[in-house]
Amino acid sequence: MIVANEVLDALPVDRFRIRSGRLKALGVSWRQDRLDWSEAPATPPLEHEVREIEAQIGSSIRRKEYTSEINLRLDPWLRSPGWRA
Repeated sequence: MIVANEVLDALPVDRFRIRSGRLKALGVSWRQDRLDWSEAPATPPLEHEVREIEAQIGSSIRRKEYTSEINLRLDPWLRSPGWRA
């Protein structure tokens, strides 16, 4: 089986921001005639995965401000019957 790195690069990710210790989901909105990032409450799956990462590294990433992304669909995709690593 051949998997091109573009396949993994094309999978969707969830962007998030931790600001003042609070986890927020990031999305795109239209403001003042342009696209801009906007914050929204984190979904339960996003909250769970970020806390899971903190547990694995043994440290909180609740800095003053931290922005990153996570692929919430990667683990189910890798565990699907059609995929074998």
